[in-house]
Amino acid sequence: MSLTMPGWYVLAFSSTVLFGSVVDGIDSFLTDESRAATAVAILAGLLSMIVSSSVILSYYRLCCCFCDRQVPVRGWWEFLLATILTILWLAELELTTQYGSFGATVDENSCSAHSYPGSNVYIFSWMSFLAAGYVVLQWKAERAMEFTQTSERGVVESEKLDATSKEQGDSDI
Repeated sequence: MSLTMPGWYVLAFSSTVLFGSVVDGIDSFLTDESRAATAVAILAGLLSMIVSSSVILSYYRLCCCFCDRQVPVRGWWEFLLATILTILWLAELELTTQYGSFGATVDENSCSAHSYPGSNVYIFSWMSFLAAGYVVLQWKAERAMEFTQTSERGVVESEKLDATSKEQGDSDI
């Protein structure tokens, strides 16, 4: 299995919990100041749930979102999706965990004009961001290992070819 799978699982779980928390608390979160943050949190949670679930199912060949031979799930598409999600989660963190926002703390937040109840938004926003970043880093590590293994195989094969050509050169004499 891929090194990125644990990250996709954590991202699917954390974005689902965050999405549920924001939708559940939308009555208390949706104020004039936090309208953009609420929209970005819902978008990030929903998009991450869909993408991470699709990637997980594609790895098991249960969903063919990325099963086409031209678009392998372990290829650049996985890196691109994880990078976009990391950037989206960074923007979500900026909006929802800033001072006075509804996700600024786990406890009740009364540091602004509005008092927001404690929620899972702070913890699961960070968890989703870190999971998306983990997928990017593990994807790069997996590519580096594949490159190293390919290079080692190439060296071994070239040594075998050199030995074979030397043996054939000795037998010609």
